Amino acid sequence: MPEWKHSNVAGWNASLGKDAGRNIDRNPVFRRKGYDDDLTPRNDGDYRLTSSSPSVNTGYNRFVLSGFRNRTSTVLLSPLKAQYTAALALDLGSLARIYDDVVDMGAYEYHSNSGFPNVVHEVVIGTYPNVTTVPGAGIHYTESQKNFTMTLTPVEGYSLKYIKVKTNSKRRDEEQGGIRMTHN
Repeated sequence: MPEWKHSNVAGWNASLGKDAGRNIDRNPVFRRKGYDDDLTPRNDGDYRLTSSSPSVNTGYNRFVLSGFRNRTSTVLLSPLKAQYTAALALDLGSLARIYDDVVDMGAYEYHSNSGFPNVVHEVVIGTYPNVTTVPGAGIHYTESQKNFTMTLTPVEGYSLKYIKVKTNSKRRDEEQGGIRMTHN
């Protein structure tokens, strides 16, 4: 049976192996998972961590470093002065394996200044009777982690009772109750 330690396994189950300590059971908040909600694989998965990931700065430096000079508890004061295990000096994206003094859990180290582009999402706005939309009907684009604002104004004599927005993600639309909306 495999032994897991210093890992983030969302939905941990004892059948996965022995919990050897310092594990967390939370969504790692990847930039884009490599599968759809129905577990269909995707080719555009991106397992880099986002700034809100619980896996950032929660790894175990001992697995990456062979030297332990200037150590306080498990946090290295100056990782640049320590000696890296040669094969682990860089993450899978060829960035420094330790950033902000503590290694991250996972194959990629979160770098706040790495400049990875956000994913662009398509927003399709249809035409609706007795309602004006801004922006107008058509295909619009927005980046992930950015707000998209659409204003709906009923024509005179009509009112807007409700609006249903679909994201084409079963998990988001059905299980999480859709997307966050504000109204005035």
